[in-house]
Amino acid sequence: MLEENKSETHDLDLLDAKVQDAIRKEQRRINGDVNSVRMSAPKDFRNAFSLIAEFIGTVVLFALGGYYIDKYFGTLPLFTIILFLLGLAVGVLNSWRLFKGFGYAAGYKHKSD
Repeated sequence: MLEENKSETHDLDLLDAKVQDAIRKEQRRINGDVNSVRMSAPKDFRNAFSLIAEFIGTVVLFALGGYYIDKYFGTLPLFTIILFLLGLAVGVLNSWRLFKGFGYAAGYKHKSD
């Protein structure tokens, strides 16, 4: 009976050690997640600003290019509208690729592929 009691105590000590270890790991994971969220927030704002600036810049550059082509050829609204719409399409495509994590590599493979 004494031997059985020592065995149960040893098993309970092992179980307690495993539970305490799991609790420490979970606390480290939670604290790590909080810190990583705090550290990633400025990066997320940079990405958002970059996305907006790139989208607006693409549309404006295409529209201005169309305007100057129209001014040169005397066809004022034609190329401005066409290149504005093309700039919208390119801006949306670039924003989608950046948002989805494709980056600027050729093709549509994900960075991790």
